[in-house]
This record gives sequence, C-alpha cells and structure tokens, in this order.
Amino acid sequence: MPLARRPRRHDHSPPRGRRPLLTLLFALVGLLGAAAGHAAGPLDLPEMGSSSSTVLSAEQERQIGESAMRSLRSALRLLDDPVVESYVQNLGDRLAAYANETTYQFTFFVVDDPSINAFAMPGGYIGVHVGLILAAESEHELAAVLAHEIAHVTQRHIARQVERQNRMGLPGAAAILAAMVLSQYSPQAAQAALATYTAGSIQMAINHTRAHEYEADRVGIQLLARAGFDPEAMPAFFERLQRHARLHGSAPPEILSTHPVHASRIADARHRAEEQRGETREESVAFHLAQARLRVLLSREPRAVAADFQRELAADNHGHPETLRYGRALALLEAREVAAAQTLVAGLLEESPDQLEYLLLKAEVEKTAGHAERSAESYRELVELYPGNVALTRAYASTLMEFGRAGEARTLLRDHLRYNEADAQLYHLLARAHSELGEAAAAHQAMAEHYYLNGNVHRAVEQLRQALRRDDLGAHERARVNARLENMELESNPRRQVSNP
Repeated sequence: MPLARRPRRHDHSPPRGRRPLLTLLFALVGLLGAAAGHAAGPLDLPEMGSSSSTVLSAEQERQIGESAMRSLRSALRLLDDPVVESYVQNLGDRLAAYANETTYQFTFFVVDDPSINAFAMPGGYIGVHVGLILAAESEHELAAVLAHEIAHVTQRHIARQVERQNRMGLPGAAAILAAMVLSQYSPQAAQAALATYTAGSIQMAINHTRAHEYEADRVGIQLLARAGFDPEAMPAFFERLQRHARLHGSAPPEILSTHPVHASRIADARHRAEEQRGETREESVAFHLAQARLRVLLSREPRAVAADFQRELAADNHGHPETLRYGRALALLEAREVAAAQTLVAGLLEESPDQLEYLLLKAEVEKTAGHAERSAESYRELVELYPGNVALTRAYASTLMEFGRAGEARTLLRDHLRYNEADAQLYHLLARAHSELGEAAAAHQAMAEHYYLNGNVHRAVEQLRQALRRDDLGAHERARVNARLENMELESNPRRQVSNP
C-alpha cells in the first residue's frame, strides 16, 4: 500500500472548529475545578520571584498537559508519519537537553495544519504545525520556534499566570489556566471563555502574555546558542513573518495572532542574539528530508511533485541534492512507479547506508511491492536500531497486521506499551490484533485505552464494561479491569471525585 496522499490522522477526528476546542477548554476547567473542594477561598500564592513553589507543581502541570493532549487528539488533525514525527521529536530533544529546567519530559507532536504556527501546553507538550515546518528556510529557524516554546514551559508561564489571579480561588484560576492553553491555538475561543468568568481579567491576561513572549524570546535565544544553533535565526524569522503579514494584509500567518511580533520585540531579540553569537552547527540533512516528505504527503498530484523535484535537481542550486532525490523517490512510490522508486532508494542507501529516512523508505518500497517478509524484516531491524520509537513501532505493527501476522503485532505492541509512553494509535492496533486472534476481552481493554487517550472517557468506560461481560476474562484480569473502570468513572464525574476525596 503506498503512502497516504494526505498525512494520516491518529483517530477519526471531527472537523476542525471552535466547538472541539471549547470542549478542550471545559475539560480542563472540569479537571481543575474538581479539586476546588480542597481549596476554598483565595489562593495563598507566593510573590513573583519567590523561591517557594507555585500553585501548580511540575507533576500537576504534567497531568494537565496529558489531559489536554487527550482532548487535542479528538479536536485536531495530528500527523501520523514516522519520519516527520521522529525528526521533530529529535530536534526538540536536542534543544531541551540544554534547558536549565530539567523537570519536564518534553513531547513534541505535529499538527496537520497548513498554517504557520506552534504552541506549548503545560507539562512539556509542544505542537508544531506542518505549515511551520515547510515555511522555515533553515533548520535554525525551526529550532528557534521550538526553543521559544520550550522556554514557555521551562519558565512556567502557565503557573505564573495562575499566580496573577491569586484572588479568584482555584475555579477562577482554572478557567484562566485553561484559556491560556487554548489561547495559543485559538485566541478568539480563549477570550470568549475568559469573558464567561470575568471580563475584567482579559486585559491582564493579554498583558501578561506579552511579557511572557519577551521572556520566551530571551530564554529561547540562550537555548539556541547553547545547543549550537544560530540565535539570530529567531529575529530573522520574526522579520520574515512581519514582511509576510504586510504583503498579505488581512491574512497574516496564524503564528502572528498567537505570538504578536512588532518592531520593538524584533529589535530586542536581535540585540540578545548578537550577545549570544558563537559557533553554530551545520543544519542536519534530516530537516530537508522532512520537508521533502511533507511536500509529497500534502500533494494530490504525486507525478507533478516528482517532476518538480526533477526540475530542482536539474537546476543544481540546492545545498542537499540527495534530499531532492529522496523526495522524488517518495513521489514516484506514491504514483506506484515502484521500480523507479526502488532504483533511487538503492542509490541513496549506497551513499548513506545508515540514514534512517532511507532505510524506512526501503521498507515502504518493499511493502508497496508486496514483499511481506522483506518489508517486515526491514521494519524489525529499524525498531531494533531505534527502540522505543513510537512512530517506527506503529509502522512495523501496521505492516505485520496488513500481512496477517497479528500474533507478532500483539507481542510487539505489548512490549512497546509496557516500557514506553502510552499512544492512542498503538492501542488501536493492539485492539485489532487481539480481535483477529479472537481475544475479545483484551480487545475491549485496548480500545478503552485508545478512547481514553483520545479524550473520550465515556466510550472508554463502555469498552471496559463490555470486557467485564466476557466469559474469557480471568479473575485477576477482572479485578484489574474493575479498578481501571472505577478510576475512569471518577475522572468522568468530577463532582463524585470531590465528594469522595
């Protein structure tokens, strides 16, 4: 089966729009509001700059971020592609390794949206739009945006915003907190939500956000320099966005709505970048490979894209011509010109035998050509080379399922989920594997986790109830399912949680 002509979605998500985003907002408000019974009256918060802890611990931030991600998976299109996902996570990890604050375990994900934008959520969850990756003219520019978002997290801007609302009590602070998460994706919906609580808080929240932007620039520029990226990429990208906004008038890049750029901010960023100037690393070929792959995935005319890559190769003015050959091979594979794609892949691997993107493309070519054993073996080798890589594991499991090897897929998925962070799509594949093997109770449990991670607790609860009706559920497993069911029912009913602390 060839590559999808559009990036695949992690789940059968509803169309984009304000309603799912508002659902995210109210889910977050409910999550924090459930704790209101333990904190009546004004919050006793420290002054800014105090060494005492803020109202939110790092663990609480992580829990809020996880809850937000569960809702986002059902509200947004998330890219499901092993190359681009792995690249963005690796780039983010390289930057985060140089952050002063090491409390957070960062998760970077890609939103299938052509607009130029990125956003951060509590606990280290950072989303990057496909449009931003394609708009970046260098890896340094993309790294600059990620560094800015990492700084929003490490500087605890969300927790500090709650401190600003210290007379509102926890329910009001929860509304502000949830709206801040939402504001980085949909400012209009966030302001509407704030207005439902108190109109007087809106301007203070906006002003504080401007201060956060300056601080995220400062910390992000320091982070870029430490990680070996060009710190001047940040003000340079700002300037290019501003020029783009002037040219397009009423339709500026979306990132300018969530991260306002003006002359004084650019000047400040440029001054700070000059102070941090030093040796910079060369941008990786992986950046250009990710861009080439996105060009193919987003196209509905693979042969036309293949011709575009060929013209660019003939022009001979690209710094990384091998990435153009890679893009052409992908496009030819998508057009089902398998033999031509295979020839290009063989040449790429001869030059760079250890390049992950080329090895994965080889497995994709084998899969499309119907060579089940060779394809599965290629994926197995990749998973062994990159253990814990969720995107590769997903691709390998999908291939095993496609070629009727459900037992192997089940073992692979169970092992991965036992030692790595939960993933909704992996649980969906695991449910399929259990179902094909006739293990109905286990299939219901896996689907419950799939729905839970996609923010649909009610459907998750129903799946667990169906599992409990099965005769093939052992006593030990039944007790475990009952415990999981009780936890989910508590989460889906915050009032019950408060009344039974």
